[in-house]
Amino acid sequence: MIYKGKIYLYFKAAYGDRPDYLVGNGLAIADHPLGPFNKHPLNPILNSGHETTYFPFAEGIAAFAIRNGNESNSIQYAADGVNFELAANTALMPIAAGPYVPDAFTSEGQGQGITWGLSHFSCTKDPSSKHSFLGRFDCDIRPLPIKKQQK
Repeated sequence: MIYKGKIYLYFKAAYGDRPDYLVGNGLAIADHPLGPFNKHPLNPILNSGHETTYFPFAEGIAAFAIRNGNESNSIQYAADGVNFELAANTALMPIAAGPYVPDAFTSEGQGQGITWGLSHFSCTKDPSSKHSFLGRFDCDIRPLPIKKQQK
């Protein structure tokens, strides 16, 4: 996504085999979509999230840490796009979330948040006939309006 006039590429790195599945999320930044991309020195920026979804939120970046790790089932927020902190614990996170993010590629500096998106899930009762589905999820994860102070 575009953030502060640069390309922010968040990525996942998985280590080991299940059930000892360890996941970290990193960040690489570039001035141009074709690079070069430089990995951020604080990587990993999240220590969880097999399925992590990043989106502009207020002046920073928010993330759904959906599965795996001590940050799973949480919403994280970084005012600087790097140093994420717990914003909320939650349940029933959308699996493999693909939110509609109208401002993901602008650098306006006031992320709108999200109100809906698509989620991927599968039927696992019979592994021989596993089917994948896309479903819509709805939410209201938007910043509160900034109130102007009156003189």
